[in-house]
Amino acid sequence: ECLQAFYGKSTRRNSFTCILNDAGWQGVQWQGFETPVEIGAGTDPDPIERAVFFMTRIGSLARGLAHLSDPLRDEIKAALRVAFVEYVQNDKVMLPAKAWIITGKA
Repeated sequence: ECLQAFYGKSTRRNSFTCILNDAGWQGVQWQGFETPVEIGAGTDPDPIERAVFFMTRIGSLARGLAHLSDPLRDEIKAALRVAFVEYVQNDKVMLPAKAWIITGKA
């Protein structure tokens, strides 16, 4: 029933709560958490280049880029450079991030 809800029209939050409740957890509570997260890897002195390097090496963007032509990949990297400019703080690219902290009792 919970997995049907997960893949159906129910919200992911309700589906996960259902799964946890079925596993014996009680009093499941969700609390949102927001914080800036540094995005970057490598040794380039430019924080934007470090962020582009990171974003194009792991995750869904990297997987998508793998099947594109070099010119299109270069175009996307150029767009990333422009997008990251507003997020540079103290020589780092800091993107806003959100997560859920889920608590309960087993």
